[in-house]
Amino acid sequence: MELKKCKTCGKEISETAQVCPHCGETLPCLYLKCPKCGSIHITEKREFFSPQGFVLGIIVGVCFCLVYNTTLFTLIWVSLICSLIGSFRYCNQSFMTCQKCGYFIGNGNKK
Repeated sequence: MELKKCKTCGKEISETAQVCPHCGETLPCLYLKCPKCGSIHITEKREFFSPQGFVLGIIVGVCFCLVYNTTLFTLIWVSLICSLIGSFRYCNQSFMTCQKCGYFIGNGNKK
């Protein structure tokens, strides 16, 4: 059995360990490497709100209300509901950034 260093605390542990016995890190021997510089210092960020989805939802809500000739009150509520659904529908994406070179790993060209 080979020993490797934990990515969090740096202490040697079994490479097959599911949890580090020293610091509690899950999958302590699993490293993500930057494809640009090879660094293992990667941070992950999750987005839970999408402004594009919010605007798209408002547009869908307004179009729906114009087509069905509804009242202003209905227009506001339908637009609000569609915008909230749209904002959460197009999010929940995970983005990773290399802390050494700043390389962005994820969907699109975010800088």
